[in-house]
Amino acid sequence: MKFANGELALLNRQTLALRPNVRIKFKTIKQYIPPLVLFVCLLLQLTVRLQSLKSSYLVEELRQHALNKDAELRQVQFEYAALTSPNNLLKLAGEKLSMTKLAPQNMRKIQG
Repeated sequence: MKFANGELALLNRQTLALRPNVRIKFKTIKQYIPPLVLFVCLLLQLTVRLQSLKSSYLVEELRQHALNKDAELRQVQFEYAALTSPNNLLKLAGEKLSMTKLAPQNMRKIQG
């Protein structure tokens, strides 16, 4: 399409606005709603996935902490069992408190 002065006319809004009896059709708000809803849904999905990923890292960190505490508890229980064994108590009583086994003839009965 050419104007009267010989310039080539492009079919853009400015060109159409210059032509008489041509109505410019602008997009209505209804045409913007579906892409906007899609964008919001995708944004929400991305947010949920990121939160899920963050939560899975936190769960893994807490699981590792629980495993470390469980190993620590087992070590303390083992030490307690070793320290409270009868043989170890006899040995410690002899070393720390200078206690010895009492012979039956050295026992005294106290009545009271």
